[in-house]
Amino acid sequence: MSHSSGLVPNPPTRRSGWPIGGPLDNFWLQQRLPEIVETIARSQLRFVPGGKFEYSNSALFVLGRVIEVVSGRPYATYVREKILDPLGMTDTYYAPPITEAKRVATIYARREGKLETIFRFNPAVKILNTAPDGGLFSYPAQLVPFLQMFLDNDRPSPAGAVDGTPLARASTREGGRVLSRRAVADMLTPQPHGWGLGWSLPDGLFLHEGSSGTLAWADPKTRLIGILFLQYREQKESDVRLRKAFREAVQKAFANRP
Repeated sequence: MSHSSGLVPNPPTRRSGWPIGGPLDNFWLQQRLPEIVETIARSQLRFVPGGKFEYSNSALFVLGRVIEVVSGRPYATYVREKILDPLGMTDTYYAPPITEAKRVATIYARREGKLETIFRFNPAVKILNTAPDGGLFSYPAQLVPFLQMFLDNDRPSPAGAVDGTPLARASTREGGRVLSRRAVADMLTPQPHGWGLGWSLPDGLFLHEGSSGTLAWADPKTRLIGILFLQYREQKESDVRLRKAFREAVQKAFANRP
C-alpha cells in the first residue's frame, strides 16, 4: 500500500500504454485475480522492496489476492460485505448489473489530437476481473461516506464499542466503523517515501486520482471533501490541470468558513 514493493507497475497481462495501461478490452476484463497474480509473481522485481517509491498497480492486485486467501472469500465479495455495504455504498459495483448499462460512462482519451475510446461498457461481456487497482464503478456521491470515515477518525466511538475495534456491520452514518482507528491513522501517516498507505498526502490533504480522470480528496483540518469525475484523459494534461484547478478553487471558496 506504500508503493515501495518493487513489483512491476502493471500486471503483465494488461496491455501497457497511456493512460490506463491500454484499452480495457474483453481479454483483460475476463481475467481472474489468481491468474493475474501468478503472472506478477513470475515477473522480476524492479528494486529491493522498500528501496524506493514507484506506484504499482500490481501491488494492489497482490494485496487483493492476499485478502482472498486469508478471508476465504472472493475479493469483490469481501469488499462489499466489509466496506461497501456497511458504508451505504450500495450503488457501487465491480461488475455493474446489465440493468445499469445506460448509466455507465464511456472513458475517453485524447492522444496526438485524436480522441480514443478507452472503455465502453458492454453488458454482453461478463466482467470477471474485479481489479483491486481501480475496478469499481461508482459516482461522486457514493464516495462521500468512504472519505468521511477518514475525517471522522478523531471522533468518539459509538456507545458499546471498544475504541479501535472494527465493527464490520455498523454504518458510519450511525456512528460505527469499518476500519480501526489505528488502521486509519496508519493510512494517513507519511511513509519513508512520502505517501501514506493507499493515499497520497499533498499539502495536508489525503488524495487519490484515478487513471480514467477521477479525483477524490479531503482536508482533515477543514473537514472539506472534494470529488470530481471526468472520465477523460488528455496527453497534454489539460485534464490534470483541470482537476488541480478544481481542488484549488474549492479550497479557496471554503478557506474562511468556520
